[in-house]
Amino acid sequence: MSKRAEEAMTTNGFGVILEEFREIFKGLGEGQKILSEQMERVEGRMDSMETEMRSGFKRIDGLEIEMRSSFKTVMEYLARIDTELQEIKAELSQKAQIKEVKELHGRVLKLELELASLRNSLHPQKV
Repeated sequence: MSKRAEEAMTTNGFGVILEEFREIFKGLGEGQKILSEQMERVEGRMDSMETEMRSGFKRIDGLEIEMRSSFKTVMEYLARIDTELQEIKAELSQKAQIKEVKELHGRVLKLELELASLRNSLHPQKV
């Protein structure tokens, strides 16, 4: 083979290799572009998810505040019920004592009548 033919082969071969490298780099560049676009979409979705999560946390915080307020209201209501229950117990206790006093009063009257009757029978009245 002549030198010129060898040079042409080498030049053509080098040109072919350069062309292959160009195609490879072009493919890599396109792949990089696709990956970059996909990353942008993923980042957009992540940003959207972050916004939704922050909104969800704010709603949870609001519910927690509302729940604490409701719990406080329920506890105050239970305290009022307990106070009223104690007052009712005291009133019932007083009524029970009044009833017992009335019953005792009735028994005392009965005993006084019996005692008077016994006294009369033991000491007849002088007319």
